[in-house]
This record gives sequence, C-alpha cells and structure tokens, in this order.
Amino acid sequence: MSAQAPKKPNETPHESVLTQHKWSQIVPNYAYLDGCVTGYRAFVFTADGYFIFNGNVHGSWRLTNNNLVRLQTRSNGTRPGQILQLRFESDNTLSPIVATNTLSTKPPNPANGTFDFRRYDLFQECQQ
Repeated sequence: MSAQAPKKPNETPHESVLTQHKWSQIVPNYAYLDGCVTGYRAFVFTADGYFIFNGNVHGSWRLTNNNLVRLQTRSNGTRPGQILQLRFESDNTLSPIVATNTLSTKPPNPANGTFDFRRYDLFQECQQ
C-alpha cells in the first residue's frame, strides 16, 4: 500500500498520485504476472495526459471533479476511441465503471485499441 494518507470519500486525487507509479490489476489476482514490472494488466499514466494499458493500448486521460479518471483510446480514423472511466476509491485503488458484469473473453486488442473490464476488477498503485 502507498505511504500516502488515505483519500477521503469523494476527494478527487491529485494528478501526481496517478502518475508516480504504474497501477497493476489486483482483482482478479494477476500478481504472478508481475504487472508492476512487465506492464501486463497495468496502467501507466503520464503527466502530459496520456496512458498505456497492458503495454499496447494507448490513449488520453483526464481527471473529473467526481473522483473519476476518464480514459479514451486513440481513434482508428474511421471510428472514435473507446471511453472508460475509473473510480478513484478511498483506499487508493482504481475500479472501472462498466455497465454490465459480463466477462469478456477477448483480450485487449492493440489493432483497434480496446480493453474490456468487469465491474469487480480492481487496480492498485505499484510501489516501484
């Protein structure tokens, strides 16, 4: 866990909280894949507003005023990029906001820049 003081509910995180380290998926537990080192099932947020997920899905991100990190993948020229919102939780984790709890059997697709999540997926800040 981070040495930072826990965030209060409904407190928007400062940009530096997101950009200091990678954010690796912890639910389901992908620790054996070492996402903090390999980038597998992990987000990297840069201070200039870009992100990388899983090492191959790219796009832009921004903070909203209600604890959300809004992500948008790059468009492929014929259609707009995919939008995903992550909620910054009071325990310094990120959880995706998704409409359904259906499992996607498709992995992230670098060709069209997509990613799919379940409602209970959870990401935690890496300590590296």
